[in-house]
Amino acid sequence: MKMTMMAVVAGVAAVMMVLLLASSVPAEARALNATSNSCVLKATRKNPVEIDLSPLTVKIDYIIKSTLVQTTDFDFNICGDIQFSDSACPPGTMVCERYDTQGQKKGKNVYGLTKHMKLEHAPDNQDGITAILTAKGDKCPSSNADHYHTEMRFKCGKGGYNPPTIKQESELNCFVAIQLSTPYACGTEKHPSGGGGMSAGTVIAILIFVLPLSYMALGAAYMFSRGGRGAELIVHRDFLASLPGLIADGFGFVATRLSGRKVEYARL
Repeated sequence: MKMTMMAVVAGVAAVMMVLLLASSVPAEARALNATSNSCVLKATRKNPVEIDLSPLTVKIDYIIKSTLVQTTDFDFNICGDIQFSDSACPPGTMVCERYDTQGQKKGKNVYGLTKHMKLEHAPDNQDGITAILTAKGDKCPSSNADHYHTEMRFKCGKGGYNPPTIKQESELNCFVAIQLSTPYACGTEKHPSGGGGMSAGTVIAILIFVLPLSYMALGAAYMFSRGGRGAELIVHRDFLASLPGLIADGFGFVATRLSGRKVEYARL
């Protein structure tokens, strides 16, 4: 019976520990935190702005000329597949590098797949950049990078939409950075629901109080089942009765040691 009670106490303690630790995780971290694989960034405690870029997903592709090769361009969409499609840039492509041959556009490399996109808040909000959308595509033949990849930087443009521009392009690194200025990147200030969760200190404080009370309650139930009544229901009551004296002795010992006086004990 005693072992059963101890097992119950341990089980209760384990369950409470899991629940308390789960509740200590901030709500915004349990949601999308500062990263999303959709086109909506939820507000967080660090970034209290919700950004929805889904209106920028279009049915007519965005096209921007390469800064390195005049006959090359980038056909792209935002958070969705492009309409252009061929063997080099199949369905599911979000960013396609194309080249011009005899007046016809043909796919060259996939710089980003829709399924591999990731939207996140800009880490430092420099130059009005509020959100960054990244996507990786085909394997890069260069040893400088694993895959072709695109970084779209969204700037809060309260004055209206401006055509996209290439801020950085590197064939060697299989990389292109595109910047867009749009009012949608300004977002809406919101406060994340669910609060910030409990701190580790709060969880520890709760455990300090809850676990002993649970032990005492289960102990009382055990003692009651053994016929105990009144004060007999208190587990370890002799030890608890002597606890104030033990604490006083402990403080006295520490005070004596700090004062430098020699501590003498009576022989038993």
